[in-house]
Amino acid sequence: MHVCMLLRDRFPPDERVRKEAAALSVVGHDVTLLCRGEPLEPERERVGSVDVWRVDEPTGSGDALRRARHAATFVDAAWLAAVSEVAEERAIDAVHAHGLSLSKTGLRAGATHDAAVLVDVRENRVERVRNRRQSRGRGEALRSPAVVPGRLLTGPRRLARLESNVLPEADRVLVNCEEARARYLRERDLDPRSVAVVRDTTDVADVDAERAREPSRETGTGRDRDDAGGDAGRTPTGRAAGTPAAVGARTLGLEFDPAPAFVIACFGPLARGRGLETLIEATARAADDAVNSRLVLVGEGPAEYVAELEALARRRLAGGRVTIVEPGPGREPSRPVASDVCVLPEGPNSATETELPPGLFAAMAASVPVLTTDAAPRGRIVEATDCGRVVPADDPGAMAAALAALADPELADALGANGRRAVEREYNWGRDGERLRRIYRELAAERRPYRVTLY
Repeated sequence: MHVCMLLRDRFPPDERVRKEAAALSVVGHDVTLLCRGEPLEPERERVGSVDVWRVDEPTGSGDALRRARHAATFVDAAWLAAVSEVAEERAIDAVHAHGLSLSKTGLRAGATHDAAVLVDVRENRVERVRNRRQSRGRGEALRSPAVVPGRLLTGPRRLARLESNVLPEADRVLVNCEEARARYLRERDLDPRSVAVVRDTTDVADVDAERAREPSRETGTGRDRDDAGGDAGRTPTGRAAGTPAAVGARTLGLEFDPAPAFVIACFGPLARGRGLETLIEATARAADDAVNSRLVLVGEGPAEYVAELEALARRRLAGGRVTIVEPGPGREPSRPVASDVCVLPEGPNSATETELPPGLFAAMAASVPVLTTDAAPRGRIVEATDCGRVVPADDPGAMAAALAALADPELADALGANGRRAVEREYNWGRDGERLRRIYRELAAERRPYRVTLY
């Protein structure tokens, strides 16, 4: 099949798209990806197994008009035109739209070109928008009246209506966990046969290859023992200089030596409501037991909020023991580089109850223990695999106690090994990539006339 993927973001570095394209191409499918382009990027290029076409979106007043039309209709004319250009060169068999924002555009493209349509929803967009607006409050609209029309047009109610009207029309809806599938069946009344779980798991071969590229890396979990049974070249709370944490820290360009440190890492957006304040407080409370602990936050966020986090860190953690690193080339935000423990601090809410962060599986694959709140489904997986610790949300005392416990190398080694075994057995991209290929085999067998019902 010729698959046309839609991604309203840059590519690379989107790891899920890369893995999906590779999984499809290895069995003979051809993948063309339409993604957002930047001025200095080539309009077309081959990236791995993907033919990448970058969409030239209008700028200035033209961009404002395009955004207004998309907000009003959820159909983007620029992306529809780009799909037609692809179809002129070769017929499209399937349109694979990533994200809710391009779902209706994908449906319209499928109707136009008689192609099957898959909508890949890796996050609960409706609830993410709702939670973000609640955390910001009404003050944002008062400070910036210009954002009010956009807030009305892309608010959670309209996004929920988009889900209800568009997702039932897709041939397949892909989600990343069982809880998300249950939500769509319950709230959007989707056909159970049309909703499939393809988790955003890690390719174990990629993790192992990354380690192999560094000749100084040790095998195992990074807390290897000498023949006498003691710690080989490390302090009670730090890793040896050649282990994954040390190598990862050099990759990130950290300005401290990770070898003697107990490195606590958190990956993802720096945003209100993600439990970052609780994590900083917990790190401060655990400092007496987790000697030489260093907290590394890998992500991006509003400058005002990042400044608040830095100020809190200065008050609670002396000596600059919190480092904030922006993702960039070679700094994948979903990988637990430079860490002795990977923390997922966001508590249960209407979004986290139906999402799985890719950092969970990346940590497990790297034999790094995970500390998470009791938000399902991440808490469910950590408890079932015994790969870390689960604590109540917004409880810095409980989180501090868990951090202190995970500073013990024997416990951390055991939990990290449990996570690695679970990845090798179940939570790996080999299995999820095969799930994706099976879905495409089913679509190729069906190839029924496309439904054109659009609201």
